[in-house]
Amino acid sequence: MKFILIINLSFLFLFNCYNSPLSDTEAIEKLKLEGFGLSNVGETSAHIFVLCSEKTNGLMAFSELPLNGIGALLGADNVRVSIREGKEHLFMVDGLKPNTRYYYQVYCKELGGVSSGNQSFVTTSNDFLDRINGLRSIWILGGIGSNFEPLGMIDVYDPIDNRWFENVSQIPTPRAFAQIVYHKGYIFVIGGATKVGSSWLQSRIVERLDTARNEWKRMADMPIDLQGGIGVSNGEEIYLISGSTTMDMTTGTILNTVFRFNPSVGSTGQWSQYTSNNAIFPRLDMGGCIMNGSLFFSGGRLYSDGNAYATSDVYLPSANSTTTLVEASINQARHGVATVCYNPKSTDPYPNDSQAFLVVGGSTASNFNQPVTAIAPSSSYDYYRTGINSNIFQAGPTLPASVYYPSIEISYQNRRAYVMGGSTSINIPTDNIYSIDLANPIGGPWRLESIKMPRPRFAHKAVILSR
Repeated sequence: MKFILIINLSFLFLFNCYNSPLSDTEAIEKLKLEGFGLSNVGETSAHIFVLCSEKTNGLMAFSELPLNGIGALLGADNVRVSIREGKEHLFMVDGLKPNTRYYYQVYCKELGGVSSGNQSFVTTSNDFLDRINGLRSIWILGGIGSNFEPLGMIDVYDPIDNRWFENVSQIPTPRAFAQIVYHKGYIFVIGGATKVGSSWLQSRIVERLDTARNEWKRMADMPIDLQGGIGVSNGEEIYLISGSTTMDMTTGTILNTVFRFNPSVGSTGQWSQYTSNNAIFPRLDMGGCIMNGSLFFSGGRLYSDGNAYATSDVYLPSANSTTTLVEASINQARHGVATVCYNPKSTDPYPNDSQAFLVVGGSTASNFNQPVTAIAPSSSYDYYRTGINSNIFQAGPTLPASVYYPSIEISYQNRRAYVMGGSTSINIPTDNIYSIDLANPIGGPWRLESIKMPRPRFAHKAVILSR
């Protein structure tokens, strides 16, 4: 009766009774499969239970293919046997695929005994992305909060409904100044700086978020520590340039080194590093993004003097070189800028908009430290339109506030660029959001959004999953 009570409270019970004998022996004739069923069916797991008439071993098999008889059972993906004899057996199955039909059979005592026949169940649909409107939303990761600690909480903003989904996941190793990249269904948090006690330490840790399942995996570490660099995906691999291997940029800024990561090699990916055919700015905290396979970058602090610079360049991963063209400089030298590439597609609501490189905010102050010990926040906004002969950054309308190290991303449905967070004075982050209509990216004006970020932060990153 106790078992029946548990079944009534916990399981969706499928009850079957069989009267066929198992063998010619009198003892075995008493053994029957009295019931079986399943419960707790989720996206990747399910519980299957068996009730035998006598104390014996239970056995269960499941597969994505129908299990018709013992012969088919031998080819099943998984066969489970109970570890002890009993009337009641519970099998916990995991590692399943979302929204997939599985077939299962259960037995009492042994193969060939009384079985349930073919039964099946369907794992639940993986609707995590739907619940947070993840494909159209802006994901905010990393950075430093109001308590001057690295943030692990990931917040997701839906600009269409103008709402936040707070703390949808947490980075296992919270970091600031990390290289954060979206690549083939995953968000990679690469390197950056962690904090132990009062000390900031550079990192080579790579952690990957499966955006469909909301699951984390530790990937292969970088060959060296790296923080304050630029990370992008060209659709096939991930590339990293610039940044520093130490928290003191004068001793660790990398010179002309390119790191390439192929997450598809092996179970944790494969790193390689090589020297660019042309010089890459040896700077920390530059802004950068990729457009048509070209990595645009600008600003940053030079390793030898800590000063902010305005020059820009383009690196071509396919050629392992920078371009021969002398790219335009932004209108104000600064580091800790927010940058984004506007890449309209034919399937977007506004496919004929011009491609562009946007640079917002930052600090004009010279500083050798990371995190910096002094800032002069900027409200500057520069707009570089590609595909035309004019090689200039146009100065757009200034932000209503000056912010150091904010993030920026684009809602292609809303045709707006959103600048989020940043620091308004040393180590004091803001939670404000500003946006600009990309139908008039030079005329503006910027709009202060009525909704705020769930938490203030700076030195973070914004990513979308549609690019």
